Amino acid sequence: MIQMSRLEINIRRLLTRCELIAKDDPHKDWKLEKYISALDDMMNKLQNIPNKPSKDTMIGYTKRIDFLKGVINAMKLSNPVERVVAAQLISKNTASVNNPNTNITTQIHQKTIAKYNKELRADLFHTDKSANKDGVRQRLSNSNIQDEDLDAILKYNRNIQEKIAENMLSMTSSMKEHALAASAIIKKDIGVLETSDKLTDINAVKLKKEALKLEEHTNSKWRCWVWLMIAFVLVVFFSKVKVVRALCKYTAQRTDELSFDEGDLLYVYDRDADPNWWRAKCRDQKGLIPVTYVEEQTQEVELPLHDAARRGNLSFLKEYLKQGISGTGLDAAGNTPLYWAARTGHLECARELLSLSNTMVNAQNKMGDTALHVAAGHSHLEMVNLLLEHNADATLRNNDGLSAEELASDASIKNAIQLQQRHYDSTSGYDDEDYNDDSD
Repeated sequence: MIQMSRLEINIRRLLTRCELIAKDDPHKDWKLEKYISALDDMMNKLQNIPNKPSKDTMIGYTKRIDFLKGVINAMKLSNPVERVVAAQLISKNTASVNNPNTNITTQIHQKTIAKYNKELRADLFHTDKSANKDGVRQRLSNSNIQDEDLDAILKYNRNIQEKIAENMLSMTSSMKEHALAASAIIKKDIGVLETSDKLTDINAVKLKKEALKLEEHTNSKWRCWVWLMIAFVLVVFFSKVKVVRALCKYTAQRTDELSFDEGDLLYVYDRDADPNWWRAKCRDQKGLIPVTYVEEQTQEVELPLHDAARRGNLSFLKEYLKQGISGTGLDAAGNTPLYWAARTGHLECARELLSLSNTMVNAQNKMGDTALHVAAGHSHLEMVNLLLEHNADATLRNNDGLSAEELASDASIKNAIQLQQRHYDSTSGYDDEDYNDDSD
């Protein structure tokens, strides 16, 4: 328990003294008002000391002081009716006081109300000694005063009742508004829940349909084609032709060896027959070349078709294709040789690549771009027309969601793509519903 400070002890003693004075008769002791003023100053000091009492204790002190102030203020009123009303209002401000001094506070309150009621009755019925001095005229005058005081009390009570009725109406209106707002929120939440429930049912039906489609796909024979494609890719990979450039002349030592000059391109197409000898081509000749020579005296040409298509070297491009270089190879970005021919606008190289059996005209790189995308983006109108003639798909979109028409800045290219699309729609019989159909 916290020890009381000297200031708090003085406050408690002076407060008890003031309550005793107010209980006896505050009219007889003029020092009561001075004591209460001193209590206010002491309470202000008590608020600022470090070891002040608890919050509840401070509130109790403050309410007791306010109660004594109310008694003093009621005592200062000259009108008996106002004193009675002020004395009754004191209890409303101190009804929550709950401490050991509640008993004396209640006594002071009851005694004050009884005293002021007695004075009011005496004033109304003229029980003082000077009531009969003036005879009938005095009684008539006092009767008028009595009527005025009763009217004032009735008017005051009527005003209080009206205020209470207004407060009740205001509370009822506020409760009604809150109830309506809560009802609207609940209805809105119910609507959201119903919508969510419907969406859940729809999604469940769609999920069931997709599961059935997936099961059908799983049981279908398309997987055989996938395995065939994988086998084809493996064959192409393992039979990949290696292109090297000779850095010095080599003369065959045997009849099955290959002779070549410095700067010739060697196409190594078989590296599995002998670990020391590889089979290669040079121009129209075939033969064996030593592995050590290839590793030490040659320079490998990386992605020769891509380089020839990018540079527009048609003669090299034809030579590479003639020697068995695949026209569908991909570089690190997933680009085909046709992509580089379309990007740089080399029409002859593009025509040569499009003449192959597997042109991969709609192949997309890692960014989702096709040869038509890059040709339209670089404003190569003739290249766009060439690709469209070879059934390039103008509806494909890249990873940014853009089609070739949207990438084109040239109006002629846009018109060419739109014209080809309308022609394709009219010949195939497709409409907007076919394009928007989600089924396989």
